[in-house]
Amino acid sequence: MRARGRRRNGPSPRHSRPLLLMTSIHSRRPARVVVLAGLALACLAVCVGAARPVPSSSHGSPRLLGRQGSAVAGAAQRAATRTAAHATFVGGTYVTANGASVNVRVSDAFPDSSDRGRRWAEFFSMMPHGAELSTVTVTVVTAAELPASCDSDALGCYRPGEITIADEVLGGITPEEVARHEYGHHVAASRLNSPWSALDWGPKRWATVAHVCGDVTAGTAHPGDEGGHYSENPAEAWAEVYRVLAERAAGLPGNTWSIVVGRYFPDEAVLAAAREDVMHPWTAPTTRRFSGTFTKTGKRQWRRTLATPLDGNVTVRLSMPRGTRHDVTLLAANGRTVLGHWSAFTSTTRTITTTVCGQRSVVLRVTRGNRPSPFSVAVTSA
Repeated sequence: MRARGRRRNGPSPRHSRPLLLMTSIHSRRPARVVVLAGLALACLAVCVGAARPVPSSSHGSPRLLGRQGSAVAGAAQRAATRTAAHATFVGGTYVTANGASVNVRVSDAFPDSSDRGRRWAEFFSMMPHGAELSTVTVTVVTAAELPASCDSDALGCYRPGEITIADEVLGGITPEEVARHEYGHHVAASRLNSPWSALDWGPKRWATVAHVCGDVTAGTAHPGDEGGHYSENPAEAWAEVYRVLAERAAGLPGNTWSIVVGRYFPDEAVLAAAREDVMHPWTAPTTRRFSGTFTKTGKRQWRRTLATPLDGNVTVRLSMPRGTRHDVTLLAANGRTVLGHWSAFTSTTRTITTTVCGQRSVVLRVTRGNRPSPFSVAVTSA
């Protein structure tokens, strides 16, 4: 389970690092509330489990509760032990005004369960979304019922295909804010970012422009970390970027930022990449093909500069006639630094597999071997 915290009113997003709010939490274990004296903080828990292409783990994103919020959650937990066994739900699939179908179920502890379900269906349908909206069920409960559905002291949670929220303001946190953050995790759970998990690293385009791979390499980002480095967890950064995106789409300022480090606060370019990930998901590798011929009197090297707009794996496959021994190398944009050299081969092929991490262009170099001949190269970016 992922454990996250976010301060309701944080410092300037561009110029300060948020406080590290979480206690040390063992990986995949439930998070508990940390009460910080003098701070009015709030807690949001997200439990994300296995849903294609998600690994078989669960994740969470709590806010820390201050004294007031902790008392509310504690009272809710005690009440839940008395009422959870009797909780039943009404609702189903609502067709919204914009034609979306949203599955919402609401606790019958609310006197207006059906109307409340329709309101939440409209709310989710108005957020930026793709086809994944039809794969989630939104469960709306009271504060007293929430601990029975999520972990204790949580303000909401996401499990495979299900978002659970309390339709009440708890610890100063609105249910709409919780819902937007949780839906960000559902978007990530429904996206690809090979060779990494989009749930841990964020979707492909956002993770690239946010320099997640470079940060992981530098040791300043920690995918899946639920303890001391949670504020540098790109999964939480993505969920917060999605929240900002959804708030601005709703005409709200979308400028609060506190649970992750300030460098992930989105500018317009980052928001544009995030919007693309939501509306036009990256789905598959692309392959580019080239060919050439070495002659007796011609150059002994063939080069091409290739754009690499997205981080991920790159596979280069050189094909040549049997008996020919050409060489293939992938270089950095400077044309000198070696990124990859063939390590797999057959009698007619040489193959390089490497990872592009921050390089927005690379140089492909084929060197003539023992005799002149034609050749072809296939470059697959994933």
